[in-house]
Amino acid sequence: MKDEVEEQNVAQIMKKVSNDSSKSQLPESDTAKLPRNSKKPRNRWSKRLFYITGFTVVFLLAILVLERNGLSQEDRILQEKLSGKLSYLDLIRKDYTLNNAVKHDLLQDVHITDTDGDYSLSIDGLIADEKKVVILYTITALNQPSRKDSSLRYEVLDGEKNHLSSYSYAAPLSVYDKEKAEKVLVDASLLDITWFPKGATTPDTLILNIELDDKKFSVTIPNDQSRYVGMKKTYQPEQALTIGNQKLTVHEVVITPLVAYVRISADPLNTRNINGMISLALMNEEGKHYPSRGGTGDLMWPEGLNERFISSYFDSSPVSLVSEGAYISDSNKKLVINTDTKETLLAPSEHITLSEAIVKDEEIEISILTKDIDIPIPNIYRFFTLLSSNIAFTDASGTEFMILDISKTSSHSDGEKEEQTLYFTIPKEDYEQPLTFEVHEYPGFVKEKVKILLDSK
Repeated sequence: MKDEVEEQNVAQIMKKVSNDSSKSQLPESDTAKLPRNSKKPRNRWSKRLFYITGFTVVFLLAILVLERNGLSQEDRILQEKLSGKLSYLDLIRKDYTLNNAVKHDLLQDVHITDTDGDYSLSIDGLIADEKKVVILYTITALNQPSRKDSSLRYEVLDGEKNHLSSYSYAAPLSVYDKEKAEKVLVDASLLDITWFPKGATTPDTLILNIELDDKKFSVTIPNDQSRYVGMKKTYQPEQALTIGNQKLTVHEVVITPLVAYVRISADPLNTRNINGMISLALMNEEGKHYPSRGGTGDLMWPEGLNERFISSYFDSSPVSLVSEGAYISDSNKKLVINTDTKETLLAPSEHITLSEAIVKDEEIEISILTKDIDIPIPNIYRFFTLLSSNIAFTDASGTEFMILDISKTSSHSDGEKEEQTLYFTIPKEDYEQPLTFEVHEYPGFVKEKVKILLDSK
């Protein structure tokens, strides 16, 4: 609508200029009565002046329209809030939560730099609340032959040097490239650290240690807690819901400007295992979804699952917890295999079979294939935990052994069906075949929409 109004304004100005220019032209009969060397030149210059003025006005308004079309009001506000930190504009603009936090003045201005040789680490800002902190940092290094791809490791401590978090990930700085004209490699990034409900809260001082290549950096970052004091919503609905005749309870909801949590657990009297939720999200009255971002715990544990979501803090409308159903499987199932003959004797599903058993010097490598797994929602699938958290197994004599390692799981999907392989190792022993394993979860689900209002006043 705004663009239409501006275009109408431009059209009106062009029309006005055209009318003014027309009025400046005298009728031919009147012109003939004017002195030959005085009036006609003045009229000609007058026409030119009107055209030049009109063209200039139209040109400037056209530029204004283009600028407004290319940069939204939201982006203009964000640019103003990020004054001097525009290298982080795209990173924050793509994140709905950080975008909101910056617009509501949760960005703290920080100017701290540490150097090690030709490398430097600059801390440019901090976005924090009680349960999450995002650090705006830039790493600079020379583009030289010694530069190589590597991993970055960080460690976060509080002011008393108590450990809060640590992680390693691929470094954003690229390997040396002699074709590049740049002499210096610069990368602006965000370091996102989240504390879970029963974990730490953001302290007033953060110590950030970073290792990159053979370089080490350490900076102490002050955190102004007054920026977000009182900015937390907590609800304890204790609301029950059922999916596939299995009961769950929503215990607690915590929503801060940067993150949201919901604690939910399965009823211990359920007859089947609830292994996870399908498309779990928060949703406002207009239907806007705030998706899940993983969590800690397990629905089947007494303390339940703490599921984390994109924050809905700055949404004024009531928020509900919604789901398309749950991943559900039968309890007390066994997997019985013969690793000598490579046979599958018993499985909770005909789609689950022993794929391979490779005997090595001190261990046996086993792979279990599960094929033709139905996917509840196209292109949305999950790894399932086949074996029980009790990693013991028995042979036919009843002797108990321990699984040495559940190393990895691989999967393939065509969008409608999934195939998954579990790899694990057991000791090389003189087993009395077959071997029996407790099954924790196998593919199965119940699609059943649920919706619970969380923050009704």
